[in-house]
Amino acid sequence: MRGRRVPNQSRSLAKPLVYLFCDTNLLFQCKALDELDWSAWESFDVRLIVTKPILREVDYRKSQGNSRVARRARAASAMFRKMRPAGAKVVHEVKPRITLHVAPEHAYSAELAETLNYQERDDQLVGTLHRFVKENPGADARLLTHDTTPLYTAEGIGLRAETIPESWLLDPEHDEHTKKVDALQLEVARLRRAEPAFDVRFLDMTGTKAERLEASVDLYDPLTEKEVGELMERLRRRHPLKRDFGPPKAGHRSVADLSQLDPKRFAGRVYDAPSDEEIAEYSDENYPKWLSSCEDTLATLHQLLQERQPMVRFCFSVRNGGTRPAADALVTIEAHGCFRTMAARDSNDNERIALRTPPRPPQGKWRSMFDIGLGFDLRSAAASAYVGESLIDALRPEPPRDPNEFYPKAEDPLAPADSFSLSCEQWRHADGRREFWGEVAIPPGTPDVEGALKLRIQAENLSEPTLRTVPVRVRTRIVSSYASAVRLVDEV
Repeated sequence: MRGRRVPNQSRSLAKPLVYLFCDTNLLFQCKALDELDWSAWESFDVRLIVTKPILREVDYRKSQGNSRVARRARAASAMFRKMRPAGAKVVHEVKPRITLHVAPEHAYSAELAETLNYQERDDQLVGTLHRFVKENPGADARLLTHDTTPLYTAEGIGLRAETIPESWLLDPEHDEHTKKVDALQLEVARLRRAEPAFDVRFLDMTGTKAERLEASVDLYDPLTEKEVGELMERLRRRHPLKRDFGPPKAGHRSVADLSQLDPKRFAGRVYDAPSDEEIAEYSDENYPKWLSSCEDTLATLHQLLQERQPMVRFCFSVRNGGTRPAADALVTIEAHGCFRTMAARDSNDNERIALRTPPRPPQGKWRSMFDIGLGFDLRSAAASAYVGESLIDALRPEPPRDPNEFYPKAEDPLAPADSFSLSCEQWRHADGRREFWGEVAIPPGTPDVEGALKLRIQAENLSEPTLRTVPVRVRTRIVSSYASAVRLVDEV
């Protein structure tokens, strides 16, 4: 090797000779040479060649602190000095025999100066191998590396290259930087262990654990203005405004006729005709208000029908499995998509939908003479007592809140919204699961809905919010409200 003379292998009965031009991976990142599994090379006599680019890299790395690469570089440099003056050392005796050679005399291939960048160590190594192959055309010379760039570079110019097996590599080293990062990560983990930690499960409408929410729902169409107008006319025909308030039948007397009554009949009953004020109250106030109330009910009938449909419900089941209670916890559920959400109601409103009954026209009243003389109404006294009790109830202070319970945020709307929130002063840890039920609210006429529900949990002593996103898909079917409206009108 010192004179670049390659043995004539054809005259020898020895195993074929292979020259492996090694990269620094073999010296810095692999186990000791005598500890490697060389069984794949048993049929060869192996010469490991350390060229000048590798020697330069060793000299550079040996002074770079106390990392494993620096320590391995110092060990390699010391070994190379001990190999002088022969420049060779047997590192594996048999099966295969492996000899390490320090060969700085090999230079780069000048013809590749335009192709390779000889300012780079990898290209210097490849250029050195290329010149050796050109000068020794019968030699089996290959690059031995674990790096991708020199591997492709060598093969790109027609050289043979071998990849260092993964089994030869040492485990990754924890250098000072890595140790600092590991220490910081351990500290973060320790701090997080001193925080609340939430385990979140999503439950579908049946209370079954799921990864997404899928449902089908009927959506009632609002009545058109024309339909509402036709139904109101139908209602007026069935219950017209009474305009005839004639005198009572013959034989009835009013209070004004008391002076003409026979004293023997004074203890009997008298008839009071409706007053002008009662007639005006009925005609100008009660009847128009009734019509307006019925019209409002018909205009919002689709909402009333929708409220009585099976609800598209969902639940986020959450457990605080950390080592601390969550202080000032806030749970927010957001709707993302063409739908809204709200906290789940206890159940569907099963109250029967009906239009208000029409107001009774004013009628004359029969009264006993005793009532006229006494002038006292027991019902008024009872009503006054009831009003007094109601005022007392209203003035009583609200009971204090349980700090471990969840309460809706005051600013949350009662109607469906983009999100709703609940807060808790102290969410205890290791205290079982809390279930946050909600509903998906879909506007009338909306086609199939796709979007997502997003849960966000925040707390004063939680470094990062806990987030969970669940895909949502609801198939919708549009249903007319008209048949139900006709039934309501006809039932009045």
